[in-house]
Amino acid sequence: MTIAQFAEEIDDELLYLLQARIEATEKVNEGAADQLRELWGVLRTVQQRVAATPAMRLLDDVLDLLGDDMSAVGYSMRRLEAQARMREAFTGGLSEDVDIFAAAAALADAGPAAAEELSSEAVSPTDFLQEVMALMEEAGEQQTALAQAIERADKEISFLRAHKPEALESEAAAAQRKALTAARRNFASRA
Repeated sequence: MTIAQFAEEIDDELLYLLQARIEATEKVNEGAADQLRELWGVLRTVQQRVAATPAMRLLDDVLDLLGDDMSAVGYSMRRLEAQARMREAFTGGLSEDVDIFAAAAALADAGPAAAEELSSEAVSPTDFLQEVMALMEEAGEQQTALAQAIERADKEISFLRAHKPEALESEAAAAQRKALTAARRNFASRA
C-alpha cells in the first residue's frame, strides 16, 4: 500500500488531527514527533497535488524529473524525460506507436492500479503556459517584496547602530540579524 492510493481521503480534517497528535507527542517523545511532522509534510504535499490543476501537476512532475542539480551527469537524460512527459501530457497520452491490443492485454493482467499508473492526464499547452506565467509573476512579486523587506531591515539596523546601539545587543536583535542574513543569502541565490 502507498499513500497515493489514499490521496483522495487526505483532507484538512486529517491534517488537523495529525497536527494535534504531533503537539501531544512533542511533550512525550521528540523523535516520534519529528517522524509525525515528516508524515504531515508528505500528506500535505499529496493533498496539495490532488487539489492542484492538471497544469500544476505537470509542472511538479517536470520539475521533479529535472531535479535541482543542472550540472549533474544525467541532466541531459532527465531533460529528455521531462520533454517526453510534457509531450505526453500535451497530446493526452496518445502515441502513434502504441499497440492498443497489447496494452489492453497487459492492463487486464495487471489490474486497475496499472491502468491508473499508465494513464496520462491531458493538459492544454495554453493552460500550462498561462498557469506557469502566473506562477512566475507571483514569484517575482514575492522576490520584490523580499527585497523591499531586506532594504527596510537594513535601514532600521543602520538607524539603530547610529542612534540606539544598545537595542542591537539583545538576543532577539541577534536572532533578527541572523534571520536577515539568511534572507539576504536566500535572495542573492535566486537573483
